Amino acid sequence: MSGPPPEIDEAGVLLAKLARLGLRAAQHVHDCLLDTTDPDEVARLNAKRRRRP
Repeated sequence: MSGPPPEIDEAGVLLAKLARLGLRAAQHVHDCLLDTTDPDEVARLNAKRRRRP
């Protein structure tokens, strides 16, 4: 072996996971918005999208 294994930054791993989850949620809401023509559904999805940071 050429030395000890690399140190894993747990905070960085958690932040990356959260970023992926947030991106997936935003993509899901966006896809739903594109898939509907019902004005009430669009308003509901838009409100949900705005709550996401």
